[in-house]
Amino acid sequence: MASANGLLLKGGKEAAHSNKALMELVKEALTSVGAEHAVSLVSTREEISDLLAMESHIDLIIPRGSSELVRNIQEQSLHIPVLGHAEGVCHVFIDKDADLNKALHIARDAKCDYPAVR
Repeated sequence: MASANGLLLKGGKEAAHSNKALMELVKEALTSVGAEHAVSLVSTREEISDLLAMESHIDLIIPRGSSELVRNIQEQSLHIPVLGHAEGVCHVFIDKDADLNKALHIARDAKCDYPAVR
C-alpha cells in the first residue's frame, strides 16, 4: 500500500547536474519496489514560494541548506510545520599523510570550525 508521499528536491545551482542525477536515482529506486511516487526537482527559490502556497497539500517541510534558506522557509510557511535546523553539522577528517595546504583549504571551504587531524 502506498503512503502517497511526495518528495521535492532543491539544491544549489552549483550542483544542478548532481541534483538531477539524485532525483533520477530516487525515481528509479521507487519504481523498482513498485511504489507510486511524486518526485520533482525545484530549481529556484521562487519555485519554493509557489510550493509553500500549496499548504493544504503539504504536511511537513524538512528544509536542508543554509540558515538563510531554512529561516526563509520558516517565515513563509505560516500553516505548515517546518522541521528546521539552527546550523548544519560539518565534519572534515584529514589523514596524517594528506597534503596539509590542500586539506586546510578544503576544511575552510567546508566552513568547519575545528577540523580534526588524525
